Amino acid sequence: MRSDHGQISTSSTSGSTATPVVTLGTTVTRMMWSACTLRQHLWAKRDFSGKLCSIRACGQQGQFANDNWGLGTLDIVHTGPAATLDIHTNVEQQAQWLIEQDPDYLLTYPSVVVALIEYFRQQSLQSCYARQSVDGLRPL
Repeated sequence: MRSDHGQISTSSTSGSTATPVVTLGTTVTRMMWSACTLRQHLWAKRDFSGKLCSIRACGQQGQFANDNWGLGTLDIVHTGPAATLDIHTNVEQQAQWLIEQDPDYLLTYPSVVVALIEYFRQQSLQSCYARQSVDGLRPL
């Protein structure tokens, strides 16, 4: 990798498809990722004051909260809060967490959205009213 692209870091997937994938990145690739993330928010005309929740592999058990939407918007756009729940929680925990969080936007995998919809339907629960389910975690 080019030395003028900055510090090299590694990132890995959870291995949910049976084989974890490890990638290398640099300061430049992180900047480009942030730019693409911000562009996606703008194209989707998201209200930055809303709450963004995600259910994904996050390397931490349980859940955590943040006062902004993360690196894609940090220091560029003032946003509402964000919260993340680890993907390894079961669908019942995910549904309860979503009801408690009441997000404007949900970032997760399409398979999680399908499981949540089915769970809410089976339990005769009123689902959360997220404006959008963001499928930005879809495999390419």
